[in-house]
Amino acid sequence: MLPIIFRKRNISINILNDDKQAVFEQAISSLGFSEVNIGCEERYSIVFGNKIKIDEQIVVCRIICSIGELSECFNQDKKNEVLLYLPGSFTNRLDSPICNDISRIRIAIHCILGTSAVRLVLPKLVIDPSIQKVSDYYDLEMTNKMYAYDCGSYVALSDQTLQEEQMVTALGERYRFIPYLKSQDLVREYLSLGEQASRKQNAIANFPLLRSLK
Repeated sequence: MLPIIFRKRNISINILNDDKQAVFEQAISSLGFSEVNIGCEERYSIVFGNKIKIDEQIVVCRIICSIGELSECFNQDKKNEVLLYLPGSFTNRLDSPICNDISRIRIAIHCILGTSAVRLVLPKLVIDPSIQKVSDYYDLEMTNKMYAYDCGSYVALSDQTLQEEQMVTALGERYRFIPYLKSQDLVREYLSLGEQASRKQNAIANFPLLRSLK
């Protein structure tokens, strides 16, 4: 589905961090792409962290993994950037299985094709409710003045109410308004830590780079 849409719209997407190139290629391969750049009429980029400066003519998903970087980027409010925030490390036993760069990049590719009115994306978590809490990852008070929308694998937040024409992404995914964002809105699935460990091992089998990545 994604490669077809990218070809039809003549889209190119790349990653700006040299040290993330290998994991980027594995992530897009898992989505069905056979090459990194497809077309050039619409240009999108993904970047990790807040150090790399971006051409304002390029739409960017900036992936942030620490609350300090998120606060700094949040205050800048750049119109061509959407922030994807997912802290935690896949290699930590108590962290959610989605806290890895493959998941971050896959979600970034989806959310970058949504409306430019979305300012912040919070991927949904896989947690054990007896041990792990959404508040270990996300501070919902930071978003209490924003409008929240469910988009399947993530929650999108905007400073404004989305108009009808903004409610569907280029992939045909529809945003669903969340009147009051709660912790459970940010959970994709409940799994025990043992089940999470099995899922992590399966992910490593498919993506060996995950052994050394966040």
